[in-house]
Amino acid sequence: MMTIEEDLELALRAEAGRVDPPVADLVSGGVERGRELRRRQRARLAVGASAVVVAGTVGALVAVPFVGGDDPVTAGSDDPVTAEAPVADDDVSGVAAPGQGELDPDAVLDAVVALLPPGEITDAESGTPEPGSAWYQFSYDDGDGASWMMGSAAVVANPETPVCPVIVNGGSCEVRTLDDGTVLMLTAGPYYPQPDREPDRLHWSAHAVAPGGLMVALGEMNTPTEKESEPTRDEPPLSLNQLAAVVTDDVWAELTAGLPAESAEQRAAEDAAEEAAAAALAGVEASAAAHALAESLGPDWVPTPDGFAEPGPSVLEGLPSGYTAGPAIVDDLSFGLGLAELCVAGEEKGAVNEGCVAGTAPGGEPVHVQWGGTVPDGPYAQGSIEDRVGVIVADDAGMLLRASIWVAEPAEASTPQRRAEARAWLQERVDDLARAVTAAAAGERR
Repeated sequence: MMTIEEDLELALRAEAGRVDPPVADLVSGGVERGRELRRRQRARLAVGASAVVVAGTVGALVAVPFVGGDDPVTAGSDDPVTAEAPVADDDVSGVAAPGQGELDPDAVLDAVVALLPPGEITDAESGTPEPGSAWYQFSYDDGDGASWMMGSAAVVANPETPVCPVIVNGGSCEVRTLDDGTVLMLTAGPYYPQPDREPDRLHWSAHAVAPGGLMVALGEMNTPTEKESEPTRDEPPLSLNQLAAVVTDDVWAELTAGLPAESAEQRAAEDAAEEAAAAALAGVEASAAAHALAESLGPDWVPTPDGFAEPGPSVLEGLPSGYTAGPAIVDDLSFGLGLAELCVAGEEKGAVNEGCVAGTAPGGEPVHVQWGGTVPDGPYAQGSIEDRVGVIVADDAGMLLRASIWVAEPAEASTPQRRAEARAWLQERVDDLARAVTAAAAGERR
C-alpha cells in the first residue's frame, strides 16, 4: 500500500496546479498505482470499504470495545439513549442533493458538523471528484483540544464489504453487521504503523456501507493537523459510539436520495475512455514536443512519435559506419539532483561521467557541457561502447534542463580511432543541443 506521502505526490504530479486534500488518502488505500487521477479519486472516496480499513489508521490499529449497532446512537454523547442533539450553525436535516444527480460537498460538510457536539470549526474544506461522492476535512475543537477530522460520502453500485486488514503494531479492528444490513467498521490506533514513529499521534475512524451502496466514512485525530503538529489531547474527541452515530445517521440517506449508483462496469468503461483520451492527448503533446525539438535542433532532424528527434542523413554524415546514433532528447531534471551534483565527475559500474564545462549557446545563453560514456574493459564492460554528450541549462529558480544524444557501436568493432571520430561527430552536435535546451528553457519560463 502506498503511504500517504507517496499517494499525495502521485496526485500532485498527475494534475499540475491542483492539490488534492490529504483526507483522500485517509479514506482509501486500495488504490491501484498508475491509474488516471479520476480513477484514483473515485477509488479513494467512493469504492472499496477495505481500502478505508487499511488507510483509516495507515495500517496501524489498536483494540477498542465495539459499539453495538442495534441501539440508537447520537454523536453528541457516549450514552446511546440520553444524548442531546448536536447544535450547528445551520440545520441541514432533510437537505436534498442538488439537481442532476450530484452530491453537494458543502451539504456533506454541513451535515457532519451538525452531527458533532458543539465546538469550533476551522480550516474546513470539501470537494467532489465525482457527482456521486464528496470528501471533507476540518479542524474541530470541543474546548479540550483541536482535532483534525476527515471523511467522505459516496453512493456506488456493488460496494465491497469492509474487511479488517492484517493487524500490526498491537492493534485490532472489528466489523459488525447492523439490523438494516449496514456493515459498520470501527478502528482506532496510532496514525503511523511504525512503533517508534509518533506513537501518541492517534487516528480513530468509522466506516459504514449500506446495502444500497451508500458509503460514509469519518476519521478523527488527537492533533490539530494531519501531520507536523503535537497532540492536543490524549485521545480524539469522539468516542467510537459517536463516530458510529455520525456515519449511520439518517441524514446521509436523505442527502443521497435519488443519486444513481455507478456500477463497476460503468466505471471500467469510463476509465477505458479516459485512458484512451489521455493516451491520445499524450500522443498529441509528444508530437508537438518532438516537432519543437527538431525545429530547434536545426535542419534534417526528424521528430519521433515519442517526443524525441532523430538525426537525418545529412546530420549523420561524419559518424563512422557501423555506429548507431540515439535520438536527441530534452530531460527536465529540476526535481532531481542540482547542477553541482549532476556535474560531479566519476565512474560507477562501467559508466563514466566527466565534469561539466561552462560554455555559451549560439544565442549567448550560459550553458554547461558534460561528456560521458562506457569503459571498454573491466568487470562492468558491456557488449557495446557508448559515448554521449549533454548540454545543460540551469537558473536560480531551480530549472535544470538537459539536451543530450548518444552514439554506440559493438565493442568488438571499436578502435581508439573510430571512437575519436564518433566523439568528434558528437562535438559537432553540441551547438544543436545548446539551441534545443535553451529554446526549451525559454518555453518553460513563458
